[in-house]
Amino acid sequence: MVEIIKFGAEWCDPCKQQDQILDELSTKRDDVNVRDIDVEEPGNTDLKRRYQIQALPTVVVLDDETPVEQFNGLVQLDDLETTIENVES
Repeated sequence: MVEIIKFGAEWCDPCKQQDQILDELSTKRDDVNVRDIDVEEPGNTDLKRRYQIQALPTVVVLDDETPVEQFNGLVQLDDLETTIENVES
């Protein structure tokens, strides 16, 4: 199963736009697990460090817990779907 991790913050307007895109993706595809990580929560420091988060939003696509793509900034639905299709093929 493909997993997507979105790193963002509540004050980040592009992160809210990314949430809408990821909600649409989740509605279209039940084979994708989406996790939302708030970078400002102290418990997420290790994840921020592991994925070297420097921009918001950042979307990481994983296949079997292995990162296959990382998008810094707002990523569109078509780009996410193409990445997922490439992972699954």
